[in-house]
Amino acid sequence: MITNEQRQLIHQFVVIDMAQRSIKSDIELYEKYTDRLKMTKIYMKIINELAESIHQEYHNIKRLLNLNKIQVGRWQRVDDTHSNYYYIYQGIEDALMYNNLQLKNEVENMLIQRLTG
Repeated sequence: MITNEQRQLIHQFVVIDMAQRSIKSDIELYEKYTDRLKMTKIYMKIINELAESIHQEYHNIKRLLNLNKIQVGRWQRVDDTHSNYYYIYQGIEDALMYNNLQLKNEVENMLIQRLTG
């Protein structure tokens, strides 16, 4: 059974992972529609710096998970409102269930906090 500290570490990873996925998706959209934006260079600079910051933290948390012998694996949408993040600890697979809207809001708040410092 995982400890509360390990559960918190998995949660941090989930938030960072979702942030990284969201930023990657947004970058692809920005690149596709750059001709519609007037300040493309500014927006791309901000989003790329944010992506780099998230990428570094992703790897730091991943390293901590490895030290705790925890593998965070796949993500699966359960229904319109919930998703599961699966992890393996001591050879046993388990999942943490998340409310999609709450997770989205937490990711947004974390990214805003990073931007406003």
